[in-house]
Amino acid sequence: MTIIHSLRNTKIYKKYDGEIGLEIETETRAPYIVPEFTFWHVHGDGSLRDFGQEYVLKQPVKYGKELDAALTEWATKTSNIPFIKESISTSVHVHMNMLNETWKTLGNYLTLYTLFENLLIRYSGPDRLSNLFCLPICDAEDTYRNIAQLFKYVEAKNYKGIMFSEGTVKYAACNLAALGMYGSVEHRSFRGVTDIDLIKKWIDIL
Repeated sequence: MTIIHSLRNTKIYKKYDGEIGLEIETETRAPYIVPEFTFWHVHGDGSLRDFGQEYVLKQPVKYGKELDAALTEWATKTSNIPFIKESISTSVHVHMNMLNETWKTLGNYLTLYTLFENLLIRYSGPDRLSNLFCLPICDAEDTYRNIAQLFKYVEAKNYKGIMFSEGTVKYAACNLAALGMYGSVEHRSFRGVTDIDLIKKWIDIL
């Protein structure tokens, strides 16, 4: 049974075939005209400095050609925008759509993520270590307790229990609140790059 099917009586989610959601945070020192996109929404973000904008995929895209097309569109249409390179207040967030998966697949995914998280954090960039906006399990132990609790709720078919409060878990490197909100697991640890090759490589790893 897929997760979206399990949750049908708890919350109604829109079904997408795509596996990847993406948020690219950017900053510039001067305002600019935001291009029009096919794949992306653009909006401000209170956590960003100067003239910060966040580029968010309109819906999850399929891993492969569709993801490549979305990243290419972003790179092409923003090529003349002087983004501040790897600003410490920006990051790249990846959402892994879990609604079309089983609870067992989610459990395996989170188990593997937990085992490799310290390496993934280090790969994400030196300023991401113990970063207050993407705390790893070694700094925020409640994350692994929440993962364990999540599957106790699933086993009991108490699906309301998986709706974690965003205010209490959002700033973990692995944000479990996104599961209840969007049906995804959000990874918040990657540094704020605007190089699509680096972004694609990070998505490949995840």
